[in-house]
Amino acid sequence: MSALWLSVLLLGQERIDWRDIVQKPYEKLPPAKLGLKPLLVDEEGKHIATPKGWYARRKQLIHKWQKLLGTPPQKPKQLDARIEKTEKNRRRYAFPCQFPFRRR
Repeated sequence: MSALWLSVLLLGQERIDWRDIVQKPYEKLPPAKLGLKPLLVDEEGKHIATPKGWYARRKQLIHKWQKLLGTPPQKPKQLDARIEKTEKNRRRYAFPCQFPFRRR
C-alpha cells in the first residue's frame, strides 16, 4: 500500500490518546473480587454504628486473621543474651536466635 492511501485511511479514523491507554489500562475492567467485606458490617449484614459493635467486630476480625496466620511460637522463658564487646561506656549484646527450620 502506498503512503498516500495509508494517510487517507488514517485521517478518517478517530485519534487515540496513547497516554490514556498507558496510564489508565484497567479503567474499563470490572473491579477484582478479592473476597473482602466492609469492616463496619457484621456477619449478619447489619451496619455497625456503636463502639460496642465495633469492638465485637474487631474481635471477630482478629480471630479470623490469627486463624489464617496460624498459632505463634511460644515465648522463651529466658532470653539468652551475651555481652560480645565492651567499648568506652558501651556494651554490645548478642541475642542468638533459634528457628525451628534452621539447624545449628
